[in-house]
Amino acid sequence: EQLVALQQELLQSLWQCLNPGGIFLYSTCSIFPDANSLQVENFLANNNDGTAKIPKIISVIPNNIICWF
Repeated sequence: EQLVALQQELLQSLWQCLNPGGIFLYSTCSIFPDANSLQVENFLANNNDGTAKIPKIISVIPNNIICWF
């Protein structure tokens, strides 16, 4: 839970540094939804000004690892 909270802090802080039109890439080495898809969903819910968008899913690798592009 501490790492999930730290990830949330990092995402929010770094989002503020992104230039308009820039690409924000979030990547982890975790297989847990709390650090991956749920973290992205939470981030998008908290940054709902229309500028943060999740790209389309291009592939799902075994063990529920999702790749977006």
